[in-house]
Amino acid sequence: MIKVFMVLIALFLTTSAFSQDAMLDKREFTENFIKHIQKSGNNKNYEFESDLKIKAKDDKGDEHIVYMGNAYDTYRSGSKTLEQVYTSYFAALTNQVTALANTEVRTIFPVIKPINYLEATKKQLKEAGYEGEELPFFYQQLTDDLIMLYAFDSKDSMRFVSQEDVKRLDLESSISTIAGQNLRRYFASFETEVQTLDTEGAGDVYVFVADDNYEASVLTAFDHLNSKLKLKGEPIVFVPARNIVIIADITDLAAVQKAHMIALGVYTEYSYAISPHGYVYNEGEWIRITPDL
Repeated sequence: MIKVFMVLIALFLTTSAFSQDAMLDKREFTENFIKHIQKSGNNKNYEFESDLKIKAKDDKGDEHIVYMGNAYDTYRSGSKTLEQVYTSYFAALTNQVTALANTEVRTIFPVIKPINYLEATKKQLKEAGYEGEELPFFYQQLTDDLIMLYAFDSKDSMRFVSQEDVKRLDLESSISTIAGQNLRRYFASFETEVQTLDTEGAGDVYVFVADDNYEASVLTAFDHLNSKLKLKGEPIVFVPARNIVIIADITDLAAVQKAHMIALGVYTEYSYAISPHGYVYNEGEWIRITPDL
């Protein structure tokens, strides 16, 4: 396992170094996208905000901050040309801005669950006499063992987004992006932070602190978390429970092992458990890693 782990470390470090030397940086990527929009003849509703952030206006004149992190990850992966990334993202962006003009859509937040939540829910529904074939909520796969549900979360109520809601609001292709944008906006409304844990010399381990509800959901807005980290290597992230996120530098094996031990304890003892494993974000996807103890 240690050999495999070291190979993964080398892979992530090599990928990062190559990206910095040979590709557009985040600012260049964002500024060039604005130029791409201007070439299309639409230069009124989109403005540069900052790296990988664009200010967009909907038909009502309301402003939204749109994040380009996923588009940049696609570009870095090399799976599409720069022009292809810009063209497809602009089409998706137009749909997102239209959807965000709906107040209801702006209350959709991502909720991370373990995949066994599906079977547990089916069992509970069957015991309650539910005879429908479809689950009463919409979900998407995040990793092999994690799924994303979505919730309408307002001051007055909270409920999961259903299959019917997604069809009614035409969100199937954009809901994950919109929910991530809503989460970033929510996190920006108060002070989130990364705190250092006392590991008694077992490496640097950190915990992400937000509102005690949506910490684990930061996996869907990784740029928010990553902007608060100052690590030499790539972060490995553990989400053992809904309100607990533990982070270590993947190049610090002692810290990774300590983080895994802490995550395993939380996963065993806390309510709303999610996963004892670690996850590394690479080119727009989360990869599960289980370190040796």
